[in-house]
Amino acid sequence: MVTMEKCLNCNTEFTVNYCNNCGQKRTRGDLTIKMVFSDFIESVFLFDSSLHKTLIGLLLKPGKTVQSFLEGKRKKYFPPFQFFLLFMTIYLLILAFFGDTYFEYVESGLQLESDNISEDIFLENFVRKNLNILYFIFVPILAFFINLFYKKIKFNYAEILLFLLYVMGIMFFLSSIMLLLGQINTIVFTVKSLIGLGYLIFAIVQFTNTSSFWGITKALLTVVLSYTIFALIILVFVSFYIEIFV
Repeated sequence: MVTMEKCLNCNTEFTVNYCNNCGQKRTRGDLTIKMVFSDFIESVFLFDSSLHKTLIGLLLKPGKTVQSFLEGKRKKYFPPFQFFLLFMTIYLLILAFFGDTYFEYVESGLQLESDNISEDIFLENFVRKNLNILYFIFVPILAFFINLFYKKIKFNYAEILLFLLYVMGIMFFLSSIMLLLGQINTIVFTVKSLIGLGYLIFAIVQFTNTSSFWGITKALLTVVLSYTIFALIILVFVSFYIEIFV
């Protein structure tokens, strides 16, 4: 008598290489480094993976892609929060290794006065050390203004947040490429912000189905106000910290 192998996750009997109930992959023996690496390559780098499909869809048609996900067609898409975390992590790692060139470029462009240098250095260090937290603050601010200016869209605040997790993931992806290219020629840093701004406006316009002049203007206003509030929050917090602790 042949004993059927069962899924260790939900105890369902295997009929193929993946569990029919929970989708867990059929494995034999102890977990090895080779298996972990193989699963990573399979899930991320295979051409037909959900990550590639999501990445290409968001680059070309961000609004339509997220709308498709919200309509329930979720199997073919990489989960939004994981997508956001993956590309934020990649961006922060690249920034940690190659960010000095970028920050030196920003400082040279600002031409700051000598009596403000200590505060400016503190601000730069604060931003670099807390970027992961700051990005989580920016997303709900941007979602608030989209929800405020686009009352007629069918999506609620939670769905707008999900849309922005995808969009911010793409912005991390683009920023990572810009940082690497900037090591070759710093002129790339000049257009880095413009590319991010352009993509963000493009994504909002497509997601809200407002391609008119007024719709584009609202998208631009949404982004500008969000970044303004975001910058003010950082400046207020840093000023308060310097006043109390430094």
